[in-house]
Amino acid sequence: MNRARTGRVCVAILLGLSITSGCAAIPDSSTPIKLDEVVEGGRTGEPQAPVSSLSATELARSFLSASVDPDDDHRAARLHLTAEAAESWNNEVSIRFLSSNYNAIDAPDQAPSPDSQDTAVVEVSGLEVGVLNEYNAFEPRLQEVEFRLPMRWTDDGWRITEAPPGVIMPLSEFRDHYQPVQLYFFAHDRKGLVPERRYLPPATNSSQPGQIVELLKKGPSPALQGAVIPVLSAGVDTRHAVAENDDGVIEIDLTNLGELTQDGRREMVAGLVFSLQSLRPTPVRVLVEGVDVLRDQTEWHREDFDDLRRAVTPDPDLSSLVVRDGQVQKLTVDGEAVPGPAGEGAYRARSASQSIAGSRLAVVGDDDAGGRDLWVGEYGEELDSVPVEATTLTRPTWRAGASELWTVADGHTVLQVVATGEGGWQASEVSARELLEYGEVTALRFAPDGMRIVAIAGGRLLVGAIVSDGGNPRIGNLRELPLPLNPQATAVSWNSPSGDSLDGDLLVVATDNPDVPVVRLQEDGLDGRTYQPTNLSPPVTEVTAFPGHDVIVADQNGLWTTADVNGYWKQLLRVSGSSVTPSYPG
Repeated sequence: MNRARTGRVCVAILLGLSITSGCAAIPDSSTPIKLDEVVEGGRTGEPQAPVSSLSATELARSFLSASVDPDDDHRAARLHLTAEAAESWNNEVSIRFLSSNYNAIDAPDQAPSPDSQDTAVVEVSGLEVGVLNEYNAFEPRLQEVEFRLPMRWTDDGWRITEAPPGVIMPLSEFRDHYQPVQLYFFAHDRKGLVPERRYLPPATNSSQPGQIVELLKKGPSPALQGAVIPVLSAGVDTRHAVAENDDGVIEIDLTNLGELTQDGRREMVAGLVFSLQSLRPTPVRVLVEGVDVLRDQTEWHREDFDDLRRAVTPDPDLSSLVVRDGQVQKLTVDGEAVPGPAGEGAYRARSASQSIAGSRLAVVGDDDAGGRDLWVGEYGEELDSVPVEATTLTRPTWRAGASELWTVADGHTVLQVVATGEGGWQASEVSARELLEYGEVTALRFAPDGMRIVAIAGGRLLVGAIVSDGGNPRIGNLRELPLPLNPQATAVSWNSPSGDSLDGDLLVVATDNPDVPVVRLQEDGLDGRTYQPTNLSPPVTEVTAFPGHDVIVADQNGLWTTADVNGYWKQLLRVSGSSVTPSYPG
């Protein structure tokens, strides 16, 4: 057995490294190492100490895998340490994730010697792909890391004598054992709920509702702070553990609720119900000091809040549009033009977007001086000209409702366009300093809730929120999302789930890399999948997606569509020698 002499633990985070294209994104798939003691999110019994036959490198990998189990202060992982190291290990600093193809080898500079056969040092290196923050939200973070695990041979086999601070685990273990859920908060300036993806650590199913309520008490994570209102106000607590009662209903008994109107109580119940039922569709009962929070009903489901759902759910019956040869057409077999001047080509259209309810239309067209005009109004009728001077305008994106849209002029001016109430539309500049620091903005799209955005600036993919800044909107809370093989992003669309789905939001991204022309990501950047490139002729210039509909992209030969990330692209419209721009509502 090759045992190297003792070495001090060294955690070297190599900041500023140039990460190669092959590892510049969270991997698409992995080969997980299962924890036998953890099933269905909860441990079936006491964790067992690692067997004595494990080599030093095998013990290191086992330690990292066992770190996924948080029970009893990470007892499963501490069993891999000596008694002294187990007592001194500070596991509360952070939770960090390693790409699952990390390396664990005998430290090359720790040569064995005759008098140190009972010590070893294992060097672990790889790509750190993200962290789990204090709100249990995932934050992408790409950097090369290297640390060492010194070990000593004991009567029970190899044991680690010093562990680096914090919890480090392979991303595959996190995916396999943490439960994704959607928490819901209130939009600060409009009707509707705003989702945020969180992750519950391995636990018994009965404890998960309580974990969700505890996360709601913490409020929104930094990604949404300033953009949403918490479901539970400060000081609210629970009188007893949140659990299912004998009738199979999740029961929450609150205290210290304070003054809250009937409408405020109903919204609070909605946030609790949507958040808890993202775990499983179990009825929810909400009490305050043992009394139902709303006297007219005792059990609640998502369906009881259809008004809140409709406020942010696009109309699934609306068809997609395509701009072709200056005309706005319905994307149907016969290419029927939309009614009104937009369909007749009066605005020399370059791009167009229909509001999520379908009642209004925005068109970007050519002007007489080689610049761009913006036209907005009722769908099927004559549109109003919006006073905007620009050489370029991004495809407009509508916020929830039908009276506000945004576009970016000349790559550096974000414009908010709102209805004046007098039949016209007015544009004003939006504060977007954080976004503009990344470079020229070539795409901007709203999530259906109207409070989250995705943008492309300087070729980089960014997600953020609309933050209230003294009553005025501001683009903030930006995070960059990595893409497989580190390409430049060229177009992006939200691919939100249907109204009945419990899944989180996805992003569909077009890139300048012909090997990965279209990519699908979780909105928080955790998982990236590449679409099959078969049949596409890069570059892909536009992408659009919609709940319950196939994804549509545009390339140099026309429009293509697919229903699945693993499916082949089917041609929807063949157009050679001219550009076409597809769009779903939103």
